[in-house]
Amino acid sequence: TSPGHLQLGVMMKITSVFESEHLRIGTAGSLFIVVYAGATSAEEIAIVDREEGRFIEQRGKISLLSVVVQSGGTIDRISEEVRAAALEMVKKYQHHVTADAVVVPARGILAAIIRTFMVGFSLVSRRPYPNKVFGQLNEAIAWLKQVPGQDQTFADSTTDHSSVHAFTS
Repeated sequence: TSPGHLQLGVMMKITSVFESEHLRIGTAGSLFIVVYAGATSAEEIAIVDREEGRFIEQRGKISLLSVVVQSGGTIDRISEEVRAAALEMVKKYQHHVTADAVVVPARGILAAIIRTFMVGFSLVSRRPYPNKVFGQLNEAIAWLKQVPGQDQTFADSTTDHSSVHAFTS
């Protein structure tokens, strides 16, 4: 594969569109992938907002896959500014999203707290599309593929998730 691309099964490539120490963004078919590693700033939410907007302009309808990677043995505080920016982004793009899966792949009490926060954020944001929080990436991808209205090229892609694992690790 070429630099910036990873295979998603045999039918889709993951294209890396942004990468920094705490944030990685990629796309595969109609899937918009964001990896949050460590504390997230309002500036990083603005980058996600910009790239999601660009992707929606290209694709029309998209699905979201967010992976929250725990940094060390602590939970990074999410500022009110970051929460407000994220909520605004959800509202802005809500009519362009088919489904949203969030993965917190860590185990233990800290991961459970993060997953609980993400479920609460989903409730507060009142999204008009299916959204779910997972502990494992494979479960999230399988769920996204079966959501009604899912883009067929993504839904029909092979079940080999190794490239998504590689991108989100």
